[in-house]
Amino acid sequence: MPNHAGFAAAVTVREQTLKVAMLAAYANGSFPKMLVANLPGGPPTIATNLFLDQPEIHCEGSTNLLVLALGTWGSLNVVLDEGEHIVQIVGELEVAISPAFRPGSSLQLDPVGANVVVRRWTAAVISTDTPDNVVSIVVGEQFKARLQQAIQFAILIGAINLPSIDVSFFGPLADKATSVSSRVRDGALLLGLNYGSQGLTLVGNENALADFAFSNDVAGVVNPNATGLLLDELHTQLLTQVEQQDASLDRFSVNPAAGHFLVSGAVSKTGGTVNFSFKLVPSMFHVRPGKYFQYLPKPRWVKSRIWPALEFKIEDVTTDVDRSWWVILLDILGVILTAGIATLYIEGILSSAAQSFSGKIKAAKTGAPTARIQRTIPPTGGVGVRIGLERFDISTDETYIGISTQPASSPIILLGPKTVPSTYMGEALRYQVQLPSGVSEDDPALRIHWILEDRTNNLSLIDDDRLAAGQLRFDFLPSEHANTSDFGIVVRLYRRLGPNVTDLGTTSLNIHMRGPLPPAAYVRWRSEVRNPQIAIDEATETWTYQGEVRVRRWSKWHRTDAPCRAVNATNRFRFDLETAGRLPFLLIFLEKNRKHLCPYCFYGGPDGVNPDL
Repeated sequence: MPNHAGFAAAVTVREQTLKVAMLAAYANGSFPKMLVANLPGGPPTIATNLFLDQPEIHCEGSTNLLVLALGTWGSLNVVLDEGEHIVQIVGELEVAISPAFRPGSSLQLDPVGANVVVRRWTAAVISTDTPDNVVSIVVGEQFKARLQQAIQFAILIGAINLPSIDVSFFGPLADKATSVSSRVRDGALLLGLNYGSQGLTLVGNENALADFAFSNDVAGVVNPNATGLLLDELHTQLLTQVEQQDASLDRFSVNPAAGHFLVSGAVSKTGGTVNFSFKLVPSMFHVRPGKYFQYLPKPRWVKSRIWPALEFKIEDVTTDVDRSWWVILLDILGVILTAGIATLYIEGILSSAAQSFSGKIKAAKTGAPTARIQRTIPPTGGVGVRIGLERFDISTDETYIGISTQPASSPIILLGPKTVPSTYMGEALRYQVQLPSGVSEDDPALRIHWILEDRTNNLSLIDDDRLAAGQLRFDFLPSEHANTSDFGIVVRLYRRLGPNVTDLGTTSLNIHMRGPLPPAAYVRWRSEVRNPQIAIDEATETWTYQGEVRVRRWSKWHRTDAPCRAVNATNRFRFDLETAGRLPFLLIFLEKNRKHLCPYCFYGGPDGVNPDL
């Protein structure tokens, strides 16, 4: 059985990719972290104020189900005849979801067709003096059934959104699909897109769907009979452009062959008809030539570059007549098909897939050949995802697209200066924690433990263990510990649920109080720079020199006692030198003013975290 299993197109999504999508959705804020609701049903009246832990998703082949597991903890307000009870619980949900999806470029779970069942609910009451009858209610089957109704409703109204499956790399075919079939295998979700219209019917066998991703995380195949649907949007563009040339597109077809699409058709205009055919050949890398501008007051050089990009080249053009207007139409074909297909396959999958990972794509515009590898931009402390088109293979049996996904999580980070001049002894220093990916300040059980150490005299100065909400920063005054030249800050994040403690990250920082600042310790200047204007024509990849633009701007603040190369560099366009004995802001606002400091003088480079002042 072919990989497409008779469908117009088929998709394999590995379980790991679904897990990455859930991780990113939770860390980046598109998956809820709280379940605050009045449970349907009853009596008794039960109001939940529960925190939801990072969800895990599994593909369970034996039952053809997607299984969502997540821990939860917090409080329940249970109202009985004898009164109101506030109950603290720790629980775990296991939700089974039948994989029913609605067609479209982004396959969303169908909240009507997808049966949602709370398959398992385990809970422990951790609050003291909770009556036995209340305990039996919140750990029992009735509570599980009411919780299931609440989750079903939350999914129905979109309060809980499971990651969508992006299939925009199928172009118009994704939107033209009439229905979606699905099958869960162990470790993978398999999808088939059915199509039936305009005399073409492609309906597959969901039981014949197989995992064909190989080394990829997501893979798609297109039935050779659906190639016309795949490129229907380009066909429409071509038709429009041909008509603008006062010609007509009488015939057009695209068929997959070994390593290329075979395009053929006929265009007519007053004076005759041209029958044409050519190969549309994909390439996975693009080379852009450089350019040396020699005859300038200052020679300029643009380096050549190669990068992973999908582009299509027209080869082996044949026509049955020689018409002068055919050259114009060939140019139209070239622009639409070469640039258009690249945009369709790359920007379609990467930009739309970014929504599944709750981020925006970092634009990597490189001209008509579209970059195959791009990354989502997460919020601070979130999860970014590298998305790459790894394979694009054309054969007579199928068109195969292979995609990789790789998450980039953030660890716990302690922000604040590591070397401080004694000039600042009387000024408060601020240290703040950036939470690791997937850890939320809203977690009612999250705690933070701050320790301030005197590492000169080996003493503990402050030991502060508190709830983390609103307490992710720590200030102290060095002058209160005048006999100390080296401090240490240790911060530990952990979760406490009853007697159970889970460590979530620990980090530390040594803080050295150095000698006082010299006179004019910090310096900045205004300068006039000449920016050469070198442009490229994307269509012909021709570089042109368009002169220089003079720009005046302030530099960042630099250190004079540990200068970077820019401080003492000769520059006849530098003027308005300004020096300072202290930074022009309080140190507690250091992190907010990082953009005004030279990354090399203070941070050791753009990737540095803790500055030397």
